[in-house]
Amino acid sequence: MYIVVPGVKKTYDGVMRPISDLFHLKLKMLPNHVSVLGFLIGLVSVGLIFLTHWQLGLIMMGISLFLDGVDGNIARVYGLESKTGEQLEIIFDRSLEVLMFVALAYNFGVDYKVVFLAIYSILLMTSLRDKAKFDPGLKRVSLILILVMSYEIIISLVFFAHIGAFILQLCILDNKNQNLNVETSEEGPVKDGINMNYNLQDYLRGK
Repeated sequence: MYIVVPGVKKTYDGVMRPISDLFHLKLKMLPNHVSVLGFLIGLVSVGLIFLTHWQLGLIMMGISLFLDGVDGNIARVYGLESKTGEQLEIIFDRSLEVLMFVALAYNFGVDYKVVFLAIYSILLMTSLRDKAKFDPGLKRVSLILILVMSYEIIISLVFFAHIGAFILQLCILDNKNQNLNVETSEEGPVKDGINMNYNLQDYLRGK
């Protein structure tokens, strides 16, 4: 998850440092090792939920989410960040989210169309995650609310939260594009504040 509030990431990494030291220095685990461990525990949690042991499944999911934070902390603290590791984490996270949402829908009789919309909104947000550097991180974490509200309401909130996040990402990218237009205005003609040689579509394509 990208943390956009200044100082929060530094504080978070400091709090997690002793745990990262335990996994990396004592247990000799690399970030990808922790990612795989978290993914496997996540699969166990999905299986427990499918078997109607959803309380225990949510506990296992919490452990999986905790490890999901540990692997990123190890990568940042020890300079082990890599594109492969980031892509692996995204694949693991999205896979667990899909399976978790479907498992809970199966248990609580929620319309699968609602679940599909929630998953689709998450994938939309993920498509711009790296470029916008913004991810609300409200996916599996939101499922903890099942202790106090219905799953159908939770999955609806997930949908609206990530559609909102996707719109915010577009705004962030548009703002970046406008700044780029100002910086590159001398390189090409500008019309109505938009550089005719560079637009948002070019930015989204990584040009």
